[in-house]
Amino acid sequence: MVGTNQQGQAATGGTAIPGTTLGSLKGFSASMPSTQSASDQSSSTTVSGVSSATINITDNTAQTALTGKNANTTLATLNQDVQTNLTTDAQGNTTYTAVDSQGNNTAHQLDVLYTDEVKANIQAGFEITQAFTQQVGTFLNNRAAEADAAQRALDNELKKPENERNPTVLENAAQTLLDNQTWAMGGTGRIALTAITAAFSGNVTGSANQLIQDATIHYIQSLGAQQIKDLAESIGGEGSPAHTALHAVLGCAGAAATGGDCGTAALAASSGVVINKLLDGIEGATAAELTAEEKEARRNLIATLVTGVTAATGGNATVANTAVTIETENNALPAALVIATAVVAGALQAADISLTAWDTYQLTQALATGDDDKAQELIASLAIGLATEAVPGNKIIQRFGDALKPLGKMGEEIVQAAEQIVARNQAIADTLLKRTDINDVKQVTTGTKGSWEKAINSKQGLEPNTGYVLDNGHSYVTDAAGRVKEVGGELTLTTAARNTYQQCATGKCGDVGDEGGHLIASSLGGAGDKINLVPQAASLNRGPWANMEAELREALAAGKEVKVKIDVGYPAGGGVRPSEFVVSTVIDGKAMPRRIFNQ
Repeated sequence: MVGTNQQGQAATGGTAIPGTTLGSLKGFSASMPSTQSASDQSSSTTVSGVSSATINITDNTAQTALTGKNANTTLATLNQDVQTNLTTDAQGNTTYTAVDSQGNNTAHQLDVLYTDEVKANIQAGFEITQAFTQQVGTFLNNRAAEADAAQRALDNELKKPENERNPTVLENAAQTLLDNQTWAMGGTGRIALTAITAAFSGNVTGSANQLIQDATIHYIQSLGAQQIKDLAESIGGEGSPAHTALHAVLGCAGAAATGGDCGTAALAASSGVVINKLLDGIEGATAAELTAEEKEARRNLIATLVTGVTAATGGNATVANTAVTIETENNALPAALVIATAVVAGALQAADISLTAWDTYQLTQALATGDDDKAQELIASLAIGLATEAVPGNKIIQRFGDALKPLGKMGEEIVQAAEQIVARNQAIADTLLKRTDINDVKQVTTGTKGSWEKAINSKQGLEPNTGYVLDNGHSYVTDAAGRVKEVGGELTLTTAARNTYQQCATGKCGDVGDEGGHLIASSLGGAGDKINLVPQAASLNRGPWANMEAELREALAAGKEVKVKIDVGYPAGGGVRPSEFVVSTVIDGKAMPRRIFNQ
């Protein structure tokens, strides 16, 4: 493992400080480069005198025009109390000194700027800035390591069968990932840290006002880099001449605004674009595929390379470091999830929508990856799950609309689609409530990996004479014993999550050799929840029933609309194992012959 030593340099073995482990990229590691500069200026006024003599001003008009004073006034204000003393030392060196009539030295000189005291203060500033930079680097590396560990935990948990997944692990991992997004490349916390570090390093002797001003400029520069990234596709793509030139212009502007060298910053920023693009090809992986620690490693390697070359060629290393760092963190390496998290998390809070970390993570993932269908389903499902009598689902949808306004048209379209889903389900619920065999209707969310709704998965079973409307638009009706007697809805080719635990448990409730069969197949959009599972003979489930499901999939694949209604019959003697299934199908508005399956 590679860490850093007391000087902030990459080190291994006993010289590495515990807790400073650096990320690695293809076996290479580097610490965050630390560069500082200091500058100041001083000024003085040089005055002159003319020794005693008789002075005549012959052109009074010209004198007045040039100085605004006539001849008499000019003579009266002229300092003539000055004379030159000559002294010669033992070696024969003569020194000329200007003195007044009292022998006072009248010479004026610029005070020495770089005194021992000033030198000591500057050195202290360098050391403080270097220590701050080291601490920032260690902090960011540790946050990256935390994020990667949480991602591994999340991935490992999702690989397990649904019944073995630990919701607490999923929630904690998601919370850690969300918390660390602010420190990831492009995160708001990261932008602020980089801006402050750059301002400190740019001039360690600067005033507090200058520090604030420079940090603000670098913060805006970082936001500008993200905007240029958004424009990339419309100007030729990442690394195109136009894209590279815009980053060069931005780097130049940021340096000029903080008193740095425009040319150095422009070259460093454009170099960052080119090198990052080259590394994508060499490594065979885009920035989006790198882990958080690998991104930190690449950032440090590129910044070290560009800064080192700049210093070696006589350029301002601090200006170069700032420019290439801002480009890399906000253009080459930021993850879409970082930006989506910042927008969604803040907006949801402002809209008074409280979600679990796991729900928030799933939603931001869908938005970040452009999975609009997933985002629509999640929002509709969450609206149904969060709805109460006081705040119904359509009101929750309105809040989501407010929350996603920063995403523009995309957010608006996603919310509108989710609103249609909620309205559809409400219409189904209203229809069920008119039936005399139904006492109550519940709108429930379908289960997802790691999160299964207790109302339709409980060992205690379902409520009797109750209608259930799931967020996928499928409705279920129970009989007086709480058994599903009817299910219906429109089919899709969306594969729903399976609950293998419920499948196994349901199969064991029937006869020997039975399986937990889906009333509506998961490959046709059917829920993985217990409400959609019944004991079914393996010969039926894998034979005629599977053949029917295949035919329905073919119809959907051909672009046809498919709706089903399944009536479930039970033996007169009772029990939870159905004895009959009557399937009514409507394809493109045309009713098909009923199918009857017995077991």
